[in-house]
Amino acid sequence: FYLKYNKRFEISLESVLHYSGMKDFIKHFQVRSLITTYENIPWEPMCLLALKETSPKTMTIGYQHSNVPEFGTNYFLSGYELSKRPMPDRIYTNGTITKRIIEKNSFGKYPFIESSCALRHKYLERELHRPRRKHRRILVALEGLFDVYHLVNYILNELSQKNHYEIIIRPHPGLPMSKL
Repeated sequence: FYLKYNKRFEISLESVLHYSGMKDFIKHFQVRSLITTYENIPWEPMCLLALKETSPKTMTIGYQHSNVPEFGTNYFLSGYELSKRPMPDRIYTNGTITKRIIEKNSFGKYPFIESSCALRHKYLERELHRPRRKHRRILVALEGLFDVYHLVNYILNELSQKNHYEIIIRPHPGLPMSKL
């Protein structure tokens, strides 16, 4: 079912495990509501599909927590896909611009998408009032894909010369540096 409505023609075993894992979870727990990320990556619809099949009254909320580039096609669905794909009951975006990008590039209507706010962390407020330092920092936030090691190697090679940059490499939580 899912392959038919997936933008790709493959699905990983990990994504399939989310389907069976959610089914097993519902056997042991009553779930009234589920709040999860919404990036429309394969594990999310698989999880929602299992949830809708086994617990159709469960309210599902997807939180789109990152920026949506114009080429983020997994966010942009046709009307047919929207009617067939397992989707959250509501989707909250991290602002009106993001909501507008999703709606503008989709071929269907998202009647259940609402503009919300970005996540903010209290500890960052202290960081905002810190005086500027003379050296420059570059933050490299990595995706959770193994191929990012090419980017890390490139950065380290290019900036290995004596320079005035501090490079901060932040790995994705799903792919720590030790695995990379």
